[in-house]
Amino acid sequence: FGAPARAQLAPSPVRLSTSPLRLEALGLTLFLPEGAGAQNVTQGKANSVATRVVFPDASGFTAIHGKRSRDDSLTLTDVADELAETMLKSAGKINARGELVKGSSRANIFNREPDLTINGFPADRFYVEFPQVHKETPEVRGYTVFKTGPGRFVIFELFTDLLRLDTARVNYETMISSAEFTAGEDIDLKRSTMIRAGTSALASLSAADYRDVMNATGQRWERLYSPARSGDDLNATEHGYRRLRAWVGRRGELNPARPESEWTDIEREPGFLLRIDALLLDKNIRVDSQAVYFLSIDRSREAWTVKMSLREGDARPTQWEETGARDEDSMVVRVEQNNATPRVIKPLAQTEGYISVLESYMMGPLLVKAGVPADFAFYAYQSQGEKVTLRTDSVKRPNGPDGPFEITTRPREDGPSQVARYRADGSLIRIDRPDGRVWEPIEFERLVALWRAKGLPLE
Repeated sequence: FGAPARAQLAPSPVRLSTSPLRLEALGLTLFLPEGAGAQNVTQGKANSVATRVVFPDASGFTAIHGKRSRDDSLTLTDVADELAETMLKSAGKINARGELVKGSSRANIFNREPDLTINGFPADRFYVEFPQVHKETPEVRGYTVFKTGPGRFVIFELFTDLLRLDTARVNYETMISSAEFTAGEDIDLKRSTMIRAGTSALASLSAADYRDVMNATGQRWERLYSPARSGDDLNATEHGYRRLRAWVGRRGELNPARPESEWTDIEREPGFLLRIDALLLDKNIRVDSQAVYFLSIDRSREAWTVKMSLREGDARPTQWEETGARDEDSMVVRVEQNNATPRVIKPLAQTEGYISVLESYMMGPLLVKAGVPADFAFYAYQSQGEKVTLRTDSVKRPNGPDGPFEITTRPREDGPSQVARYRADGSLIRIDRPDGRVWEPIEFERLVALWRAKGLPLE
């Protein structure tokens, strides 16, 4: 891009962790700098998932994400050039046609290495420096792009500034030097195998099995908390509670306020229902939600309503409502916030391994009912991203055939996973979340006593 290249920095040794980080959806395994932290974050309008690695010396962080293209001929150079052009435009003048005015960009591309090979995989790397608003020290971004298969790319994006660049770059390049990839074709094969396993597991369950699971679940209260080191519940931090109620009924029960005498033929359809009422607390924020889900006996139709109110301090609450319905492969979802004009979206549900929203919540007891320890994958609609995404469930019985089931669930690819434990009858023991919080069944009377003792809201 015409910018003068800077001298190549010689990375000094960085101690890497002994346990690898594995990003299954990207087919990536690598070792982080010792003491570095990693977490999954959403970014962009599409709410895509990236893994953020924060360096222990506060020199910067790296975002790792994938790029898929239908154009199998797309090259490393194409992707790297596009990223570089985006950086130049972000710090330059644009003409009426949306083109960068030549020579106008204040960004400086340096150390472009288009022909790298790292652990046998081709890569393209460059750094870009550009000024920050109201700051004297320029910002620096680094990009390392790998091509892992036709139309498949993995991008490492470094965020730092010019003063911290030398230290951040050593962390960044040393970490990337440990990266190894699984071929994209192998990822697809593993995914399809898990989807077929999931489809077979649910197909092995009859309508009577579904009824048994719903009836056995019945009604229960669950408490969300952070355990105290002492193990004393009175010293634990409470984050919320919820009531789950599962039953066999009719579609019209989605709206309890509507009398049965006014039901339409569609509303009289029998099926499975799940209702979840929850209250969550996070510092000065309170979230109240009510959700009801319906699934027809043959699993071909579903419907749901979710209402949520978010209040921060004494501010006026934010109201959010989602209504969805699916008939075979056709799905329509309506989303409304604070009485604004509703948005209507039509997620793609016509895929092998699709499960209903109700099944996604009841998957633990259903897989216990199927009774087969294995790795499963399904496609399910998620309100957070307003789309159908892949979820995985790994079922084990670590204590043998007479012990409890342990199910590790990743609700979406490269998202955090949680571990749930169930008894052989499908009853929940506890769910360990990735943030250290725990969902655990609790008797209603004990929940009330515990929250009252801590002066927490119950209404």
